[in-house]
Amino acid sequence: KSVRRFVKLARLYRSGQPVDAKDLLDHELGQELREELMQKRNASWAKHINNLETGYDKIFVGVGVGHLYGDGSFINEIKNLGYQVKRLGEKTSSLTTD
Repeated sequence: KSVRRFVKLARLYRSGQPVDAKDLLDHELGQELREELMQKRNASWAKHINNLETGYDKIFVGVGVGHLYGDGSFINEIKNLGYQVKRLGEKTSSLTTD
């Protein structure tokens, strides 16, 4: 059942439909675990990526579907650091610096 729910989330994300996945993730993981695994990890990843000196104007970052939703999502965290997120196609997004 859990796998089906995450597959549904992935399909909705790829289609571009806005979804509030907080309730689903809280149900699957519990609020405390969701905050630890998703929100704190997203903030940490975003800071780490921001500190990388790659020499490239564009970078690609792949994350699991659970990291794409909500206020503490990886996308929101990286946007808060000044990056632009661009959907490359149905299945992917990319990050660029301003």
